[in-house]
Amino acid sequence: MRKGGPTRTFRGVFPALSLAVAVGAILACPRGFSVRSKTVGVSVPYELASLDPHRRDWLGAFALLSNVYEPLVTTDASMAVKPCLAARWDNPDPKTWVFHLEPRARFHSGRPLEAEDVVATFARLRETPGLDMARYADNVAEVRALDPKTVVLRTRRPTALLLGDLRFLVVVPRGATEEKLARSADGTGPYRLAAPPEKGIVRFVRSRTYWGPPPPLEDVTFRLARSAKEANDDLLSGRSDLVQIGSRALGDALMGRADVMTQRQSSVFVKYLGCDATRPATPFCDLKPNPFTKKDVRRAVSLALDRRALVEKLSTYAAPADQLVPPFIFGYHQSLPPPRYDPAEARRLLAAAGYPEGFDVTLHVRQILAETAEAIRGMLLGVGIRARIASLSDGEFFDTAEKTGLTFFVTRRGCTTGDASMFFEFALHSFVEAKGLGGSNLARFSDPDLDRKIEHATEIFDMAERRRLLEEIEAQGMDDLAWIPLYVDQDFFAFKRSLTYTPRLDSYVLASDIAPAK
Repeated sequence: MRKGGPTRTFRGVFPALSLAVAVGAILACPRGFSVRSKTVGVSVPYELASLDPHRRDWLGAFALLSNVYEPLVTTDASMAVKPCLAARWDNPDPKTWVFHLEPRARFHSGRPLEAEDVVATFARLRETPGLDMARYADNVAEVRALDPKTVVLRTRRPTALLLGDLRFLVVVPRGATEEKLARSADGTGPYRLAAPPEKGIVRFVRSRTYWGPPPPLEDVTFRLARSAKEANDDLLSGRSDLVQIGSRALGDALMGRADVMTQRQSSVFVKYLGCDATRPATPFCDLKPNPFTKKDVRRAVSLALDRRALVEKLSTYAAPADQLVPPFIFGYHQSLPPPRYDPAEARRLLAAAGYPEGFDVTLHVRQILAETAEAIRGMLLGVGIRARIASLSDGEFFDTAEKTGLTFFVTRRGCTTGDASMFFEFALHSFVEAKGLGGSNLARFSDPDLDRKIEHATEIFDMAERRRLLEEIEAQGMDDLAWIPLYVDQDFFAFKRSLTYTPRLDSYVLASDIAPAK
């Protein structure tokens, strides 16, 4: 998701392990304060570019609009799949899924949810150009209504991961036009939009007709695009009751306050150093041929990086990454040794590869990751790799990646599915537009053997067998090192003691997850 990080948004059909870490002493809650009687304010760093829930595949847009719209299936805070608009489902054969709709669900306009709304939603995703979320329907061949409350969905190929894709396809009412969706919101969710967003403020009020358990809070106002300092000021001034802060210094200061609770948790988002590992000629390196096609060069880069020192240099919370996906993601290899820090071995490998004096290369980085790039540049300089940093806006970065490809770059990816297949399919697989694979493979890496394994993994319904194959792919990816993992982002939240809040592993901040403290 671009704006706060372009991230593909669930493909897992199993619970992920929670890695939540509560920080701060637990003190008695103040008496006489009722959160139900007031508007709760939430400050977040992301933005909302459109009210159309299918328009942008951005973390912020999906999190905010998930208060209003719902998918057939959803996930809990630990990314385990659970029913939503589909009360239950059957899987009569590997390509056929039958969804039985929640009979109580109705749109905020008052009309009951029916199977034709689901059919119309998929038709819109297929037929309307420019909808980012349409990529999650790439494997859907047919959707039809069996009766008003039953939907039959057929996939193009067998997939054990369909439920994960459906988690990101929220249902809109049939007849909803692009113009209507852009200016108003009519969903089935626990909250409705109180008014059009204005000046970075989005206000949600509890839906009186919600089919499920009523959300704990009556009225929740999100303040958008708040910097760490602005969010901190919002909390201390009382403008907001819960804030997300991306500053370790400000977060550490809040931990000592008796009137504030804090939560820190590793997220699904990993920062990577990417290499153009396949093309003989690469556009942003002075050397010909491309040095990154040599595995020893990529190994040298990884060995040059002291990941523990790197996270200590950051102004944000993070933990060193030891694989392509974090430990709580399905497919993480339980016995794979972590990357070593060995600059002497890095220099030896570079010399053996034919670069005893190192080489010069441009390191492209999204502006939000410039701090990371500077720390990496210093470590690489120690082994003779002289990186020129090119800091670009998100738009410029991804435009360059699409037009010419990148040679050496820093970006982030998130398995918000809880399943490593998401990263493997979209970032490690060769680009194959017809199959919807490799769309985020900025490294332009290509390995036919790895491609076959990645595609086969999606067809395996036996979870033990899938895990074994995913771990094999993980090990092969860590050996190839087209993507070099750096660190795992950690989310930090601070909130008033009159509230309770448990962060989600997928980093979405949902109003329904906030409640008055008991």
